[in-house]
Formats: sequence, C-alpha cells, structure tokens
Amino acid sequence: MKKFAYALNESTLDLFFPHERIKTKVQILTILLEATRFLLYNEPDSLVSDSKLILHVKKMSRLFFITKNKYYSINFPFTFIIHDDITFINYRSIIDLDSKTISDLMSILKDDRFNSLVCLDFAEPVFELEPDYNDNLWILLKDLLMMEDGYLRFDKDTDGYLNAKADGKEHTHPENHIDIFYSNNNTFKVGLEKTIIHETFLDYIDSQTDCMYLKKFR
Repeated sequence: MKKFAYALNESTLDLFFPHERIKTKVQILTILLEATRFLLYNEPDSLVSDSKLILHVKKMSRLFFITKNKYYSINFPFTFIIHDDITFINYRSIIDLDSKTISDLMSILKDDRFNSLVCLDFAEPVFELEPDYNDNLWILLKDLLMMEDGYLRFDKDTDGYLNAKADGKEHTHPENHIDIFYSNNNTFKVGLEKTIIHETFLDYIDSQTDCMYLKKFR
C-alpha cells in the first residue's frame, strides 16, 4: 500500500471544493484532471494540515479530498510513479499524463462542440488533437467518460440537519452522513451516528479491511 498526502492552499481548495454541489461527470473529470496536474508539480508532505489531497494506492487506487468537515473520494485510473523525486503519471502505458495532455483533455471537455447534438461535432476537437498522441487520445477520453468514477462524500452539515429537524424530518438529512453518487436522480444519504475522522473514511472504502455495518436508527 502506498499513500501520498499533499497540502492544499486556498486556490486549490476552491478548485477541488466548488461552492456548488458536484452534479455531473464532466465536473468529476475536471477535478480528476486538475488533481492529476497538481500531483505532477507538487511534492508529498507528511506534515499536512486539515486541508489535503491524498492519493491512496493499494488494491484500489483513489483520490481523497479532505477538509475539516467534508471529505470525498473518486477513482484514480492512472499509474503513478515517483522516480528520483520526479513524478510520472500515465494511462495503460500508452499515453503520458503531462501538462499538455491534461490541457488538451480539458479543452475538449470545455469545447461547445462537446455538448453538440451532432456526433461529428463532438468528434472534431478530438480528431484535431489526435495526431499529437498517435491516435491514443480518444482511447483515454473514451475510457474516462465510460469509467465508474466511484464518487463518495462524507459531510457534517449542521445547518441542513437543523432545517430538516425544524420540519420534523431530521432523519432525511442527518447531521453526519455519507452522500453516494452525485446526480439528482441517483444521489442518496447514509446517516452516521457521529462525526468520523478522514482515516475512518479511508477505511470505509478500503476493500481489503474489515467491512463496516449499517444498523437502523430506530
């Protein structure tokens, strides 16, 4: 098992913890790519503050974004190597994730043609960049769009809980809870009896440690 922790500053906090709730796959991919860029150009720090990014590589490979009262995690589908203090990240040994690759993928996701109703319009920005990548850019982008991103978030939301409690519905919005999925049609909460530390959150998701169990609140 390898675990790498990185301190987050104000600008990266705004990037990885947007003020509006994450609702789309494009938002997830944008965060994944920006986090990959961050890993490339920052050094791990074992003495990090409450705000941190953790890359956890074991049987699973995940990114954990940590602040004082909120943690969330997504799949990290890339190979991560540090050699002679230099970070290398690639996908299936066919394409390197460097600054140019990340910027090109981001430009496709932000291109108006990405949301076109015509499939050929969608293909154009990919086709324009493919010669730079030996036709491997589409393989990477397609796999990112198709991958199971594994989004999971812990939240301590006192205001939301008190508002629900005032309506007599406190068990619809527990103060401490885990949100599973992110789109409006799929997301739901699992209530927790108390606040958990981020190490416990990591343990919840680790498939090689003992499972946690649910029980009824009444």
